[in-house]
Amino acid sequence: SLDSIIKMGCDCSFFYWTKILLGNYFSDIFDNPEEVEKLPYMFAALGDVIPCLRTIVHVESMAVIAKYEKDIMGLFENNVLNPLCQKIEED
Repeated sequence: SLDSIIKMGCDCSFFYWTKILLGNYFSDIFDNPEEVEKLPYMFAALGDVIPCLRTIVHVESMAVIAKYEKDIMGLFENNVLNPLCQKIEED
């Protein structure tokens, strides 16, 4: 069906394997604030891997999901929120 083809074509679960690039992406968003409207789409794309992580059976899947979310939010805090707070305090 068209719905399943669209889901397959729009699946961004591969971002799980490229987490190391997210720090650079978030830093770029901080350096170019006019692109901040892209963040909701990136976070939505990062969520595409959650259904795959739920199928893990060799370890507790919820623990893996929690670690993934913690890693993503850590990168966001270190590359966007913390520098933003510093800039606000300096002004």
